[in-house]
Amino acid sequence: YAIVGILAVIIHIIINYDVLIGKNVSAFPARKDYRVFLFFVIGFHVTDALWGILYDHRLSAVLYADTVFYFAAMALSSLPADPKVMRDHPRSPKSHIIDRYMVMWICKAVSSIWLLAWT
Repeated sequence: YAIVGILAVIIHIIINYDVLIGKNVSAFPARKDYRVFLFFVIGFHVTDALWGILYDHRLSAVLYADTVFYFAAMALSSLPADPKVMRDHPRSPKSHIIDRYMVMWICKAVSSIWLLAWT
């Protein structure tokens, strides 16, 4: 179980190395927010991997503490709400989560993947 979290941390570090070490952070203001987000996501994966290791060793007291850190990391890894979205009116309770445009996009993506896999 822990190997998934460890692999996720390694992949995040490889893919986002330049962002994590802080290159050109001042040139792109969004990169600073993304960098903070990445640190919390990596913390989330570390606590997830640690949870698997602690569970295997039956360390329930430490496992409880790790679970608290896990949920804290999950909460902190979410990006803050966009003010534009917060000003929008709420959706109708009768509206569907997936609209027609999304269904068409999903169908196109799945069919493209299917065609690429079978050709």
